[in-house]
Amino acid sequence: LPSGLHIPQQQLDTILEWGRFLISNIHFYYF
Repeated sequence: LPSGLHIPQQQLDTILEWGRFLISNIHFYYF
């Protein structure tokens, strides 16, 4: 991320939760 871009911690946590959700679905369907 660019140093000038600040993401609120709550939004960052939401993004990380979605990332884990998508990764787990990819593992489920493809592996």
